[in-house]
Amino acid sequence: MALIVMPLMFGQLITYTIPVFQEQNVFSICGMLVIVTLWISTFLQFVPLHQQISTNSVTDKTLELLVARNWIRVVLWTGLFIWNVIAL
Repeated sequence: MALIVMPLMFGQLITYTIPVFQEQNVFSICGMLVIVTLWISTFLQFVPLHQQISTNSVTDKTLELLVARNWIRVVLWTGLFIWNVIAL
């Protein structure tokens, strides 16, 4: 999973870091805040859950937690997408 997700996350981080340094505006700062929130969420919440799955120490509770927390990321990614469409 990391082989697919990490390049995309780094690409998005770079895509939002460059505008923050070139021209600081509401779009670039808010986008960067969402990206940072998603990174923190990924490494503090989702990596440990995925490690439990990969080591076969998964429970139904772990899977339920993973699904419930993924909805938060869906909302953030969708909001970021809409923010980008509006900014264009």
